[in-house]
Amino acid sequence: MDPSAFTDNGLYHRPRLEIIIVGIITIGFFGIGGVSVFIAQLFNKRPGLIIDDSGITINPGLFSSNKIKWGDISKFEIVQIYRTRLINVFLNDTSDYSTTKKQMEKTADVVYL
Repeated sequence: MDPSAFTDNGLYHRPRLEIIIVGIITIGFFGIGGVSVFIAQLFNKRPGLIIDDSGITINPGLFSSNKIKWGDISKFEIVQIYRTRLINVFLNDTSDYSTTKKQMEKTADVVYL
């Protein structure tokens, strides 16, 4: 196949300057944001999981945390996916820990730690 066939019929063209500028701005914005979140998580001193007398506290990110009371937990289960071991925490009622119906359907009865 002749490469000039693509340039003659308009199937191939150089990107316009506006597209290149928007691409550079987008990469810069998300790059700076991603690096900022990574550095903030790297120096975050809060423990990710706290188990105490009142229940389990999960701190997955910089600004959020979830507290699961012992009375709301029905059982634990250890699951292994490839070489990674996970602890499944089954809840009696997930409605206290889900903010929307769609999220509740997505999480079902399990909280992955």
